[in-house]
Amino acid sequence: MAYLSKVKRLDLYLGRLEKRPNNHKSENGVDVKLAIDMLSLAYHNNYDVALLISNDSDFVPAIKEVQSLGKQVYNISFPATKCYHLNKVCDKTIKVNDVTNFLKE
Repeated sequence: MAYLSKVKRLDLYLGRLEKRPNNHKSENGVDVKLAIDMLSLAYHNNYDVALLISNDSDFVPAIKEVQSLGKQVYNISFPATKCYHLNKVCDKTIKVNDVTNFLKE
C-alpha cells in the first residue's frame, strides 16, 4: 500500500477492517462506500479509469453505470479468487502481481 500511495495521478481510497467475535476480520460498509465514490467521481468527471481491487460481483451495476459515463474500469484481481462476472464486465483485468508494472506504463 505504501507504494500505491506514492503513485502520481492515483488516488487511493481504503476501507476499514473490523474484528469479529470469532477473531476474524471483515470489511464493513466498504463496498457501498466504494461504489458511491466510483459513481460520484465519475459523474464529476474526476477520472478516466477506475482501478477496482475487488472480486465482488455486487460491483457490476456500479461498473456498468460508470462505463455509461465514458469511463473505464480495470479490475485488479487476485489469482486464487478471480470473479467471472467482474472479468466479463470490466474493460481490463490485471493480476495483482502485475500492478506495479502497469502503473509504471
